[in-house]
Amino acid sequence: MAATPFSSQNDSALLAALRETFNAGSEVDWKAVADMVRDQKTPEDCAHRWASLVKNRRRLNTEVNEVLTLQRQIKPVCSRGLYTAEEDEKLLRALRDCMEEKRRVCWKEGWHTVCTPNTYSTYNSGIKVIYICPLSRITSSHKQTNISMYPYHVHMPKSVQA
Repeated sequence: MAATPFSSQNDSALLAALRETFNAGSEVDWKAVADMVRDQKTPEDCAHRWASLVKNRRRLNTEVNEVLTLQRQIKPVCSRGLYTAEEDEKLLRALRDCMEEKRRVCWKEGWHTVCTPNTYSTYNSGIKVIYICPLSRITSSHKQTNISMYPYHVHMPKSVQA
């Protein structure tokens, strides 16, 4: 049975439930939110509707932005800027520390990756870019070293490999 669309009353109830949750300083319990919204909405319905409201918040009223601000105070969004030198060092140290004998890392100079956009993570650090992707996406043209980190594949400029 298909879920019924959210009405403006459902949206108001959803925002009220989320506002109450975020004001209490806790993570979202979507089951409790669905119980507050009622109207046969599942926790998944409520989570998807919240994601839709956040995605379209520029076209909607400021109430969504107010609730989103409360959420970010509880769980801040990751920084989207460049890494600081200290963060860069921590990342590189962590990559080296987690490499095990049974794993393999591929280092490549340049900025290209063989991964599709949804299958890799990109870490920016000034002019350095590190791509991490599943080994299943590696092609034979990649230079491989005996440094290991299976099942991921890492590309980074030679200047970072030290």
